[in-house]
Amino acid sequence: MPENSGAMDLRLTDFREKYRLADIDDTERNSPPDQNGMQCQNKTGQTKRKCSKYKRPTMDVVLTEFSDSTTLHGLRYIAMSDAFFFRRSVWFLLVLVCSGVMTFQIVDRIMYYYDNPVNVNVKINYNQSLYFPAVTLCNQNTFRATAATDQDWYRLIESMYKKPLINFNVSLLETHNVSRLVISDLFWLTGHKKDDLIVKCSWGDIPCGPENFTAVLTDHGLCYTFNSDIDPASTLVTSSSGSDAGLRLLLNVEQYEYMPGPSSAAGVKILTHGQRDLARVRELGISVPTGTHAFVGLQVIALENLPPPHGQCSEKGLTYFDYYTFDSCRLECLMSYINSQCGCRDFYMPSVNDEPRICSLKEYFSCFLPTKQKYLLLVQTGSQQCTCPTSCKSLMFDPTLSYATTSRHAVDKILDKVITSKITEKLTKAREVTHRMEQAKLEKFQTVVSAVNDSLSAVMVLIHKDMRKRIAKQVENVEKESERMMVAWKEKDFLYRYQEYNVRKNFIRGRDAMEERTLNLLCIGFHEFVFLTETYLQDLASDSFESNADGRLILYTILVAKINDRIETAKRALSNYTELYKAYQTGTPLFRYKFLGVARKHNPMIAPKILLNASLYHNHYARLHSPRVKDDIEAIIACLLEYIDFLNEVMQTSSLNTTRMATISEDYVDACERFYHSKSVFYYESIERPLRVILTRRDKFNKAKTQYLATIKNIKDNLLQLDGSLETMSNSTLHVFSDLVDRAVDYFTDQTVRKLDVAKMAEEEKVHTASISLKMFFQEVRSRGHAIYDGWTVLTPTGQSIWKMILEDEEMLDYYVYRNITDFLANSTKVYYGLELNYTIHRDTNDIRFIVGLRDSHFHSCLDQMEDHLSNYVTSTQVDHNVIMDNYLQLDIFYREMNYEEIRQQKAYDIFSLLCDIGGSMGLFVGASVMTIFEIIDLFLNHSAERLLRQNKR
Repeated sequence: MPENSGAMDLRLTDFREKYRLADIDDTERNSPPDQNGMQCQNKTGQTKRKCSKYKRPTMDVVLTEFSDSTTLHGLRYIAMSDAFFFRRSVWFLLVLVCSGVMTFQIVDRIMYYYDNPVNVNVKINYNQSLYFPAVTLCNQNTFRATAATDQDWYRLIESMYKKPLINFNVSLLETHNVSRLVISDLFWLTGHKKDDLIVKCSWGDIPCGPENFTAVLTDHGLCYTFNSDIDPASTLVTSSSGSDAGLRLLLNVEQYEYMPGPSSAAGVKILTHGQRDLARVRELGISVPTGTHAFVGLQVIALENLPPPHGQCSEKGLTYFDYYTFDSCRLECLMSYINSQCGCRDFYMPSVNDEPRICSLKEYFSCFLPTKQKYLLLVQTGSQQCTCPTSCKSLMFDPTLSYATTSRHAVDKILDKVITSKITEKLTKAREVTHRMEQAKLEKFQTVVSAVNDSLSAVMVLIHKDMRKRIAKQVENVEKESERMMVAWKEKDFLYRYQEYNVRKNFIRGRDAMEERTLNLLCIGFHEFVFLTETYLQDLASDSFESNADGRLILYTILVAKINDRIETAKRALSNYTELYKAYQTGTPLFRYKFLGVARKHNPMIAPKILLNASLYHNHYARLHSPRVKDDIEAIIACLLEYIDFLNEVMQTSSLNTTRMATISEDYVDACERFYHSKSVFYYESIERPLRVILTRRDKFNKAKTQYLATIKNIKDNLLQLDGSLETMSNSTLHVFSDLVDRAVDYFTDQTVRKLDVAKMAEEEKVHTASISLKMFFQEVRSRGHAIYDGWTVLTPTGQSIWKMILEDEEMLDYYVYRNITDFLANSTKVYYGLELNYTIHRDTNDIRFIVGLRDSHFHSCLDQMEDHLSNYVTSTQVDHNVIMDNYLQLDIFYREMNYEEIRQQKAYDIFSLLCDIGGSMGLFVGASVMTIFEIIDLFLNHSAERLLRQNKR
């Protein structure tokens, strides 16, 4: 027996205890069958008869019994009545948690099943040859500036794309008279031409050209497609991978033709697609910039799609399309809705026999765009439905893009290939158009020209009016101040000459006369005189004359006469000296010489009394020697008188005291020598000094006048030089600038004036020369203006020094009063201040530099900006390396490998997988299986059937 048989018996015993047979009395045994239809049965042979009745179990009993026997693990431990409550609770929680996890897993799998998951199988097929896709090229710029200008549509297009198209003011269409213009014509007539776009083309080793490209209107505008033939027999086939076996292009995007449009990028957009596919360049195209060599490696991908749930995929073309795609379906929905509202379509939408027709510009802006916005809003809110099944099969060309910068060598080769007069002409024309039509460029040039014009006008006003006026005023002021100063100078110079004449003739000339008459004779031949006197004295005292009284008397008489003569001369000299000294001391003229037409009575008044007197004491020598001349003369007289006394003594005694004679002679010699020295010092330091001082004063006065006149001359010369330069500037240089600016201004009003003409005119040598001349002129203005300013500054102290010598001359003050010369008697402080104030006003109010300011710098700055702008413009019209890098690009489109990927879709999860996952979850978490489900179903069905049968029997 199994090991668990005892446990089974125990459970059965318990079951029987619960569902035991009831004992019934024997009296009841013979009773008729009860309501349950049960008969009594005999029981052991007891005296009391009993019968038993079978009782139907309740639902709780059934579930308890089911928990003991079911394959759903854990339930029997919950249903064990004699188990601990804690144990039963734990098993209850375990069963509950596992059931929850199982339920979550099953619900997740059911949801995953209804998501219709798909597996993708990728298969790589290697081929010897592959069909080459169609290649659509679009210039990033939609419109050409020159073409738009030729059609007179530039401003229209500019206003169209200045703001979002939906905000375009439709009334402008009437202004440009294009309301009925078909929108496609706008792109056909103004788009970039393939002959200009495609410079060089090759398919493998086979040359191709623009003729191999088909013009097509796409959502990006006018584009060109290579290999667009849908006939498989005409489709190009390649049997090798790599760029040498693909399409190689050299493109010129004509960036110099760019203008406002739907795109602001520079370069091209390319799209590789099937020949039957709609070229959605704007959405799927690859952008390639200029100045690069782009390599587009392609990989073919063939897609096989599963049909959507409750639907089918489509391989059939739509009404307006040769080949079905999901996007073409959506486009058809949009086109159908707009056609129903507006009766027209957009330019790139396909049609059958041109139906629906393409919208006019007025229809496009007034109906098409608002209707499109409305449609998209309806689709977004779900109010408009468009059922578009996916396509069963589709073909993709997966591009891998890599770039290389165009090398210098490649640029040189391209430059050598494309540089022709034709492209130069196109470039120049395009630059002319874009610089005139683009508002930013036009306004920039307008600002530059306006600045030059305004600054030139300011310069011309400065030169023709302000500077002329100030120069004339300066000349007038200089001449007036010079004339006024010269009047005073001449008057003062006349007085200086009069004073000099007076000192020379009426004072020094007196000294000369006294010198000639007495002073010069006083000690003339004094050594000979001493020798002769001593000889005579010796003769008088000698023995040879003792017997000859007459001879001795004669000798005495002669010697006395000589000594007396000298004494008389000395006395007259002393008198003359005293008179001369007093004349200088008092300033009284010695003579009455007449100076020119001046009355002699003026002589005492013009005499420089202070100077004359001061000459006697002005220094140590004058103070020492001027008075000593008198002492020296008196000493000479004293010596001569001693000679007389000594002579008388010798005459009387006939004896000779040689010692005394020697002393007298020595004293006389010393006195004469002192006299000569004192006299010479007196003459130089006292007598002649006033004349020297007057001459020095006059010389200083003349030097001040010379300096003043030199400053005046310097100011006038600078003014005259400026006036001459100004005249030259007015007659020649300014006309050059005026002609240039007038030509630049005409550019904005006259369409025939080219910007290049203005630029060439600005580059002419005469403009450069005029610019240099104007700079030199203003440099001269500043230099000479500074010199003039400094001249007035120097003129102030120079003029003040002249007036100082006039007003502060104490020697002539008496004469000013005597003559009543009021100008020379004015207050010196007022005169100095008035002179300084006057000159300062002339200097500051007519300062030429002040009115110049920074006008020339501003003009040259504006001119330089205009020249730089025009120079850059000229450079931009030249085909050079920059033009190549800005406009050209190289493009290689090829297969990376000679294979294609085949991608197929299949269901990833079916009903069998769902059931397996459900059974696995049940077995993993609760130990159940699919059969457990049937057990539970059987339990409830059986119990329900029994209850139903009992109810029917009642």
